[in-house]
Amino acid sequence: MTSIAITAFPIGNSSNWLEETLQALENLGYLKTRRGSTILAWHKRKIRKSSSGNIWYTDGFSIQRLWLDFDTTNKNKWKTAISTIPKRLYFATDNPYEPDRRPEHEIVGARGRPLSLPEKERQLVNWGRTKTSD
Repeated sequence: MTSIAITAFPIGNSSNWLEETLQALENLGYLKTRRGSTILAWHKRKIRKSSSGNIWYTDGFSIQRLWLDFDTTNKNKWKTAISTIPKRLYFATDNPYEPDRRPEHEIVGARGRPLSLPEKERQLVNWGRTKTSD
């Protein structure tokens, strides 16, 4: 079963949302890349290596402008928001800081998608604990 969540944040002046969002992500310590009008963002410390050892990945997110509705009360302008969508990101083994552009099925092949949490963390979550113990 797959689940997805989309969060929309209304924005006032949407003309410079890309630059402001990129700067905010940088200030918060996220790594990011821009692909057209979409931003991909992730934390460096959350990049993991698959159990097979040849795939680098993380659970990041995609950010883009979302067109909500045509606002007839405000000079017929579109109402917009910023949407954030969870996204699994894969990285080339020689550069774990630039997301791979290939589709997921080409990267993982028959091995299947790596799990979101490492085994030790998954076991602790299953037992109702939230942090790893030494």
